[in-house]
Amino acid sequence: MPGRRAFALGKPCVCTVWHSLHLKHQTKRSPLRRNVAAASLKLAVLYREHPKLSGGRTNIHRHFKEAAIHLSRARSRRQCKCDEWQALLEMSIQNCVDDFRSWLSGCSPSFTSKEKDSLWGDFLGCLPKCPPKAEGKMEQARIVYQIGLKKFQQTDYQTCLGYMTRCTNLLKEAETLCERKTYTFLTDIEALRLDVRHHRELAESCLAKAAEFRKRREAEQRQAREKERCKANLRHDLRVLEELEAFSILFGPRFFLASLFEKWPPKCSLGESRRDLPVSGSLRKDIIRAISYYHPDKVDKEAHGSAWYFFCCEVTKSLSRMLDIVKRLQSSPRM
Repeated sequence: MPGRRAFALGKPCVCTVWHSLHLKHQTKRSPLRRNVAAASLKLAVLYREHPKLSGGRTNIHRHFKEAAIHLSRARSRRQCKCDEWQALLEMSIQNCVDDFRSWLSGCSPSFTSKEKDSLWGDFLGCLPKCPPKAEGKMEQARIVYQIGLKKFQQTDYQTCLGYMTRCTNLLKEAETLCERKTYTFLTDIEALRLDVRHHRELAESCLAKAAEFRKRREAEQRQAREKERCKANLRHDLRVLEELEAFSILFGPRFFLASLFEKWPPKCSLGESRRDLPVSGSLRKDIIRAISYYHPDKVDKEAHGSAWYFFCCEVTKSLSRMLDIVKRLQSSPRM
């Protein structure tokens, strides 16, 4: 089998030649990518310095993205070049990020915070993982924090919470991408992280209070609707109660108590003894005892129903008015 043996012996030689050709091809493409990136960056700067050119903002952003894309591709093949060339490439990436930052900061009146956030996101998405990208993430995190802070001031706490969460994620990415973790950069990250955490806790607290208030208001509205429905069903009993209260002016409070216990005797809870008409030497004490029988806090709403609960509320109001009359009569000087 001489043919196969010759092919087997020749295979490593073919692989070696192919690898060398591929390496040479990659070596030629790397400076080409960097040159194209430099040209795109110069175009972006040209449009930035001459705002009267047609499609200025769109072209500037497009050229910056193209420069970032070509720099990213050139950096992926940086192992083919010398250390000096790699350092020059890193400097080009840094200059690209700095020029993009200065462009956005110089156009502050033209761009809203949301537009800046979107532009930074598109631009950084084209950059490779490198320290300049960490600086860009930090800049984007500051913008997102300002948007969230404005939403907090507008009491839009849910949206604010979303922006603060995004800002936290951007800070994590910036901290991960930063290879040169200088004291200043880490201090800036930690300071912004503390501000984000503070406003996030405030937003969560406000949301919790708002949810509690909404829940309480819904319960009150539900209770009010239930009360109106019960009043409609108790229309006859409420009219009779008003008549008895009016008759008490003529026949006295004792008549009202006796009629009340006869027509609507207080209902007892489970395991409680029977509640009889209070009869003692003091009318004031008897009315107070009757109030304790009919008071809503003493009524088991689940056992006796909502209708009886709301009716006892009206009975308690009538007994309280009766007690005020008795107090005034007892405190008035005798003729």
